[in-house]
Amino acid sequence: MSRILHTRWLLVLVTILLAANLALIGYHYFSRNPIGGERKSSSDWFYRELRLNPEQESIFRARKDSFMREMRPLWAESRKTKDSLFSLMGDPSVDDSVVNLLTARIAELTRQSDQRMFQHFRELRKVCTPGQQAAFDTLVPKLMSRSRGSRSSASSERSR
Repeated sequence: MSRILHTRWLLVLVTILLAANLALIGYHYFSRNPIGGERKSSSDWFYRELRLNPEQESIFRARKDSFMREMRPLWAESRKTKDSLFSLMGDPSVDDSVVNLLTARIAELTRQSDQRMFQHFRELRKVCTPGQQAAFDTLVPKLMSRSRGSRSSASSERSR
């Protein structure tokens, strides 16, 4: 008798767990914001904080897309150059002139990237109203000071 009771409880528990899993899968599949799904981008947070109107937001998005297309090759080259530099670490026979050449190239690519990014934000600022420009001037440094590796959500950005 005890074995039958134990088996029934196990069957009920498995059924409950199966139903819960199916419900979770259904929620994940049909939900607009699935668990572990896409987070809001920093751009969405930025646009919302600036209170851009739809026309301004459209301009910002178009300029961002153009900027990203322009910058990706530069960033890729910088990453490739850094990979080349650090791949030499284990070779004790590498001449300092090679290291100096690679670090100078990385510095030049970083300089170009920073100048283009500064110009990009300067152009975006022109689209803003005077009130938005004041907010823009405080939001851009916050946006740029974030670590590239840590993609914090908009709520943690606001808590800074």
